Amino acid sequence: MKYPTLIVTLALLSSAGFAQIPLQINEIYASHASTDDQEMIELRGAPTTSLDGHMVLVVEGDGNPAGVLDRAWDLTGYSIPARGYFVLGDTGVTQKDYDLGASNRIENGTNTIYLISTSDTSKITALVGKDVDSDKDLVTDIVGLATIVDIIGMADKGFPATDKVYDSAAAIGPDGSYGPAGIFRDESTATNAWCTTLFLDFDHIANANAIRTPGATNTTCTAASLTTSGSSCLTGAGTTGGPDLNANLPVMGKSFDIAVSNAGSGAVGLLYLGVPDKTATFLGCRLYLNPAVLLLAGTFTFSSGTGKIAVPVPVSTTFVGLSFSAQAAVGTAASLHLTNAISGVVGYN
Repeated sequence: MKYPTLIVTLALLSSAGFAQIPLQINEIYASHASTDDQEMIELRGAPTTSLDGHMVLVVEGDGNPAGVLDRAWDLTGYSIPARGYFVLGDTGVTQKDYDLGASNRIENGTNTIYLISTSDTSKITALVGKDVDSDKDLVTDIVGLATIVDIIGMADKGFPATDKVYDSAAAIGPDGSYGPAGIFRDESTATNAWCTTLFLDFDHIANANAIRTPGATNTTCTAASLTTSGSSCLTGAGTTGGPDLNANLPVMGKSFDIAVSNAGSGAVGLLYLGVPDKTATFLGCRLYLNPAVLLLAGTFTFSSGTGKIAVPVPVSTTFVGLSFSAQAAVGTAASLHLTNAISGVVGYN
């Protein structure tokens, strides 16, 4: 009986996998609707890794106060828990391992966030509230006092004209006119790269778009996408020209609205969803979905040649990254058309 040996082997492999996880900043949530009492900075690392001598710092990057060390949290006495994530969070963040305080602990706007290690945390703590870049060369006094384990910048629209990030940190943002609500690494990638195209949801109640995940695996960096394939085809003849299929982006938690236009008076239509495929035909017309895996998604009701069907996309990370195609069959008393197709990937906007 080999089970004990197998279990030990798997445990060793699992431990080896954990050991390869570098200690790093994994997710930051800095701003949201109403009072900012759900802020957090999440670290990722191998379970049981000691955080003695490690600190998380925030250096101000906005305008005149730029260069001031706003925050310095000493993590001595803590370690990475079994789940592999250590959360510094506001008091209201239930998954926290380190309590930052009630609210507004991370300033909105441009900041540089550090994870450092040092032999004397008191020297760093003594710099809180002081300008650590007095010579304005974008290299802070932190460099001479500690080892930078990881570093990242969050930027609003003032960067780089008036706002600054420090010590060669990459800057993520802005999000329109503002700094990102939060940023995260895409743990589905081999390098755990920071997602630079999507930001965490500013609406922390719905929390549907790029979901924040304190103490757990991050959401994927998957944006909703949509492409159009082919043209409307008159069945039996193979000619093109007729009803057109269009849609908005398939965003998780929102309505996916599909429309048929140019259908003509008295038309009736059926919408089909399925797996993307370009090998099948029907009565001389190209299908863009697999006919063996079809879902009848609804019936169009037309008004002045246009009909719409709203397909809700549930709030579930299970749907993120889902690829699909949609095509409609639209008929009148005299003819049957297959519309062009749309193919998409469910994601965040």
